[in-house]
Amino acid sequence: MKGRVLTGPRRAESRARFHLEKAVAMCDGLSPSPYLSFALGIPVMQQNYDEFEGLLNRALAIDPADDPDNELLIVLYQDKARWYLEHREDYFLLDF
Repeated sequence: MKGRVLTGPRRAESRARFHLEKAVAMCDGLSPSPYLSFALGIPVMQQNYDEFEGLLNRALAIDPADDPDNELLIVLYQDKARWYLEHREDYFLLDF
């Protein structure tokens, strides 16, 4: 037996995590976009608030000045990340 083949939701999650890592590597970690996009997918679906918060905080930790050509885009994505954190109760069934 060569190994377990993932199917269904587990395969989708595995692929999503692979693509997150690939996207972060492609932008040298200078874009909040991959973190934000992923945070709204798997963690929300699984109701994993800790991962959601961690990903959005990683997006907020990026210094826009490190990529002057995309500074405005980074600021806009970070504003969006802050909004999602402020409205977390709309996405998670937890008492905040």
